[in-house]
Amino acid sequence: MIYQNLKNKGSSKSEILHKGVLMKLSVKNKKRISTVKNFIEDNYKQVEYLENMPIAFTVLKVEIDEKGEPYDLVFVYANKALAELENTTKEKLMGSSFYNIFKNGDKKWLKLYWETAYKGITQEIEAYSNEIGKFLSISCYQTAVGYCAQILKDISEEKKLEIEAEKKQRQLDVILNNSIDIMFDFDLETNTICSKHCGSSEYNSFPDIPGAPDTLVDKGLLESLDRDKISDMIEKIRKGMDKASCEARMRPEIEKEFQWYQITLSAYNEVYSNKRCVVGFMKNINAETLCRVQLQIQADSDRLTELYNSGAGKDRIQYLLTLKKNNTSRNTMFIFDFDNFKMINDTYGHYAGDQALKKFAEILKKVFRKSDVIFRLGGDEFAAFAENIGNTEFVKDVCQRMFQQLQEIKDMEFKISVSIGAAITDNKNVDYYDYYRTADKALYEVKRDHKNNYKIVYF
Repeated sequence: MIYQNLKNKGSSKSEILHKGVLMKLSVKNKKRISTVKNFIEDNYKQVEYLENMPIAFTVLKVEIDEKGEPYDLVFVYANKALAELENTTKEKLMGSSFYNIFKNGDKKWLKLYWETAYKGITQEIEAYSNEIGKFLSISCYQTAVGYCAQILKDISEEKKLEIEAEKKQRQLDVILNNSIDIMFDFDLETNTICSKHCGSSEYNSFPDIPGAPDTLVDKGLLESLDRDKISDMIEKIRKGMDKASCEARMRPEIEKEFQWYQITLSAYNEVYSNKRCVVGFMKNINAETLCRVQLQIQADSDRLTELYNSGAGKDRIQYLLTLKKNNTSRNTMFIFDFDNFKMINDTYGHYAGDQALKKFAEILKKVFRKSDVIFRLGGDEFAAFAENIGNTEFVKDVCQRMFQQLQEIKDMEFKISVSIGAAITDNKNVDYYDYYRTADKALYEVKRDHKNNYKIVYF
């Protein structure tokens, strides 16, 4: 009926459709109908295009008081997409006050849209709308003085993903900052370390260093004894391992002391290029390592003499023999046993006996080299293992110096004497027990015959 009446008056189809909308609105809201009417009639061709546009579009008139301050927003035009976005209808929106529809609407929109409508400021806004419970991307521009046109997009899903990604990034930052001191990229082609800032350590970065690990050693940043550890780790990654790690002594600055670091290389392939990339991580573990070493020392030490205990001494010798499998040099094991130790304890007391054992341990440290393995077997028995001293005269000299040191003790009420059994061999197929049994047999013969003497046995 509306369409037919207007058609008879010679109106176009577009005019008829939009005037039909106006007639429906006039029944509902007469207060602002003229504003809406004028907009549609002046822009009916554009409105026709906007109506079915899949993007939310609206035009707001910003109403101001006599002082020029904004106090309300009026929907002059809203397309279908806008009505759907705000979960309402076009009829309810057009000609209506923003704050009548959204009773608790945020007043921040007044200022934003006033700046566009009266100052001509084009704005790109991302904000959360409490009114409809959505994150919106809003593009605002002035259509005429007092009017603000808007293109709105619901970005709630994108924002949700962004917030989640930011949350995960913050979690990752917390993890990295509390577990890593230095982070770096590693170029497998040039063996170049490119450091990145990470963590709370004062050593959180260093210059790019090509040719690692040799260059690290040359620059004094890597302990030379740990060079092979780094090389092996790099080689594992080069051969296809995704992760490799080691412990090494490093110092990011030459002026600082070497400290222990846990070094890890992790490899991955880039998504598009499939290039193999490597990221490295360094964590200072100096305190933990020193503590672990100290605990190991305590576990391996004889409490009274502070030498290796029996178990640690045996393990150390077995380890050395494994390393020297292909070495044809002669090695010697000594076993020392106190003469008449029970008499010392019975006569002078156990404290005096303990002091005698400690004194003897000090003499052993003087006579033998730092590289030799010296340990207490138990009770009044001690042992020593010396590499590359298979010469008989040298072994005799060790025994003679031992006796000389014992005779020079001046601060004890009694004399200390020991019997010594020594076992020498260049056989690379023998183990700790072969040395022990041979030296112990030689010691037994000394104790049986005349004590305070030594016997050397080749086997």
